Amino acid sequence: MKDIIFLLLTGLLAAYLCWYFYQRYNLNKALHNQYFLMGFAVLLVSGLLLIFIGPFYAKGAPRGFFWVGIGGVLIGLGGIALAFISLGKQWLFFSPNFVMLILTPLLFLMTGAFALGFTKKG
Repeated sequence: MKDIIFLLLTGLLAAYLCWYFYQRYNLNKALHNQYFLMGFAVLLVSGLLLIFIGPFYAKGAPRGFFWVGIGGVLIGLGGIALAFISLGKQWLFFSPNFVMLILTPLLFLMTGAFALGFTKKG
């Protein structure tokens, strides 16, 4: 239940950032705003898929998460752990309970940090 709450909050933040970058794109037509919009749309859809389908659909997703810095590395490790779990194995100390314990709050915190960083004035 806690995971679903974090994923819903992450989805709300991602939806807000999609709206935010859509508005920014309409103001100055800068291409980078489209890239951010697409990235947060993927995060929104991924969170919804995790809620409705479950965490084991993302066998190939860990590659994309490595490009987001420290949080991305941690999420990438969580994705690799999910891939191992989907194969019925455990990677290092990443048990299924441990992965779900840290992955959804991390997604929420990372999305919140992006929201603060992108919308902060000055």
